[in-house]
Amino acid sequence: MTLDRLQSAVVRVCMDRQASEEDLSLLGDRRRWMLYREMVRTRLAGLAGNALPRTKSLLGPAFARCVDDWLDGSPPRSPYFREVASEFALFLSEALHRAPEVPRHAADLATLEGALWEVSWARVRHEAASPVPFDFERPPLVSFASRLVTLGFAVHEKEEPAREGRFNVIAFRRPETHAVGTWTVNDTAADIFDEWTLGRGTAADGVRRVCEARGIGRDQKFFEGLAEVVGGLMERGILLGSRGSPGAGGPGHEPP
Repeated sequence: MTLDRLQSAVVRVCMDRQASEEDLSLLGDRRRWMLYREMVRTRLAGLAGNALPRTKSLLGPAFARCVDDWLDGSPPRSPYFREVASEFALFLSEALHRAPEVPRHAADLATLEGALWEVSWARVRHEAASPVPFDFERPPLVSFASRLVTLGFAVHEKEEPAREGRFNVIAFRRPETHAVGTWTVNDTAADIFDEWTLGRGTAADGVRRVCEARGIGRDQKFFEGLAEVVGGLMERGILLGSRGSPGAGGPGHEPP
């Protein structure tokens, strides 16, 4: 028996909706492998429920069936356990969009909780030089522990039934306390956040691109609103400041 064949059989026994007798026979000691299968699936289901508690509560028994669908059709691929829940959240959100029998806001709730899970464990890497005070003429440094999601239901408000609309929600983790939260911004602020996350040039460059794309005039009222956005981002630890090298490019998000 080759190692590849053995590994494939182990994955199928643990992840398939039903373990095949052929694979169990190949591995030997059926009782032990069925116990191992139960342990693996219980651990993964527990992780999914811990990461998406409100979604689990909303779906009820259907949540367990979704976990089975995930393990059977799109099992975990990441070697990092913390990332497995993010894979499930993405799978679940896409699956719920196609499931007419579930509440309409269920997919958005899975999306939001997936983002909150990601920022809860994301590490923030600064460049070799510490961030400098924010300056529009320098590249912005956006915390990796932040994610922007656009929702069709206000699931971030934690009220039932969730009201329908368009909501740009930034999930973030405060650097000083590690508390996770959300902040709702308008479309223009969301676009600026996206631009600054990409880190294409200076902060002023990103604002200019957003204004040109949206046909927004940069008058006194606009700059007053922009100052509030910058203050809100910095207060929450979403915007860490500016990069130390003027004109330096590169994304504001660093890999975990």
